[in-house]
Amino acid sequence: MTAPGNLRFVKLFNVEDVASLLAHFAGPSSLRRFRGTFPAAAQWTREALPLLSTKCAGSIYVCGGYCGALKLRSAERFDVLEESWEKLPMMLEVRSGPAAASLEGDFYVFGTNSKMGIATAERYVPPFGRWEELPLMLQGRERPAAVTLGGSLYVCGGLEKETEIFALLQSMERLRLDGEGVWEAQPMMLEPRDSPAAASLGRNLYICGGDGLQFQPLNSVERFNVDEQIWEALPPMFERRSGAASAALHGQIYVCGGSDGVRPLRSVERYDPATGFWHMVPAMLHQRFASAAAAVAGKLYVCGGADDRGQLDSVECFDPVMNSWKEVSPMHAPRMRAAAAAVSD
Repeated sequence: MTAPGNLRFVKLFNVEDVASLLAHFAGPSSLRRFRGTFPAAAQWTREALPLLSTKCAGSIYVCGGYCGALKLRSAERFDVLEESWEKLPMMLEVRSGPAAASLEGDFYVFGTNSKMGIATAERYVPPFGRWEELPLMLQGRERPAAVTLGGSLYVCGGLEKETEIFALLQSMERLRLDGEGVWEAQPMMLEPRDSPAAASLGRNLYICGGDGLQFQPLNSVERFNVDEQIWEALPPMFERRSGAASAALHGQIYVCGGSDGVRPLRSVERYDPATGFWHMVPAMLHQRFASAAAAVAGKLYVCGGADDRGQLDSVECFDPVMNSWKEVSPMHAPRMRAAAAAVSD
C-alpha cells in the first residue's frame, strides 16, 4: 500500500534539505527504513544517504595501501565520536593503490595491484563484519578514484598494467546495485588520469589533478553530470596535484596535499560550484602525498600518506567553522596509497 500524500510532501523539499532534517532528528538508519516503507522513494533515498554521511556522526573506513614496501590487506575504522581506531577483518586480497566509496552503509573497495588481478572489487558489510566479493570491473585499475553518485558507484581513471607496461586510463565505469549488479561503461573523461582525486556533489562527479600524459602532475579539473552524461572542463586548481585526497563538505569540493612533481604538499584548496572559483584554505599540519580523505559529521579528515621523511600513520581533521586543522588519533600503522570513505551508522 502506498502513501502518496507523504511522497508528495517529500518532493516539496530538495534532497539536501530533507537529508539535513533526517540527520538531525533520526539518522541514516531511519532513512534506510523509510526507503523500505516507501519503495517509490528509492532513488531519492539513494541520493540522500551520501549526504547524510557527511552530516551525521559516523565512521571513517580506511583500507589497503603500503606500509613500507609491504602491500596491505588490513583495514581499520575510525569512530569520530570516540576518536579511536578499531581493526577490521582482513580484506579478501591485498590492495595497494585502491579506491573506495560507501553506499547504503556498506564500504566498497576497487582495484589493486596484487597477483590476483586488478579488476577485482569487494565490499565490507558492517552489520555482519565480513567482506564480500563483487563482480569484476570491466577494466583492471590501479590507483583509480571512486565516488558514490545517484545511487551507483563510479570508478575513474588509474593505471592498467599490460605485461610490464602501465597504460594511463581515461575510462570510467559504473556499478549499479538496483538491478543485476553489473558494471557499465560510462563516457570517457576529457583526459587520462593516474592517481586523481574525486568527489561527488548533487548529480555531479568532480575529478581533480592526478598524473597525465608523460606522468606529469595536473592542475586540470573536470565535472561529469549524471543526467546529461557529459564531461566539462572546470577552472584549474592553483597547484598541480598528483596523489591528492578529496572530499565534498558543505556543498564544496576540498582537495588536499598530493605532489607537484617536486615535493609533497601541505596546501589545500576548495572549489565552490556556486561561484566557479577555487579558494585556498589553511594548509594541513603535515605534507601529505598519496593520503586518503573523507568527510563526516561536518568535518574533513585526511589519513596517512607520505611526507618528505617517510610514510605517515597520522590523521588530521579540518573544522570549517573554526577554519583550522587539528591532529586526531593516529591509525594503527602507516599507510600510503590507502583508500578511505565515510560510512554512516
